[in-house]
Amino acid sequence: MAQQLYNESVDYEDGTIPYQSQIAKDVIQYLSWTSNPWMDESIMYGMKAITSAAVLALLAYIMMKTRRNGIRSRQLHFAVPGHEKSIAKNGNVSNFSKYQDVDSALSKMKR
Repeated sequence: MAQQLYNESVDYEDGTIPYQSQIAKDVIQYLSWTSNPWMDESIMYGMKAITSAAVLALLAYIMMKTRRNGIRSRQLHFAVPGHEKSIAKNGNVSNFSKYQDVDSALSKMKR
């Protein structure tokens, strides 16, 4: 098959030098566009969808952090029935700490 593209066989308006490689690239771009002319639109829709999803995810994360902050900062203490008064007002459980011996020694020193 004979060569179809030659150097300087096309004149570009913007002054691009019409080499054979440039002409081949332009032909391939044109053929690609004619096979799928709505590709530019679909790329824009995809970019809008990804951006919207990212913004919604960010807002959901911020709402989760702010709305759940009160729940996450709560402290629950188990009190054995009959020893409910052992939990102090500041939340410290003096009778059930792992340093029970130290707590009892400190309470004896305060007396």
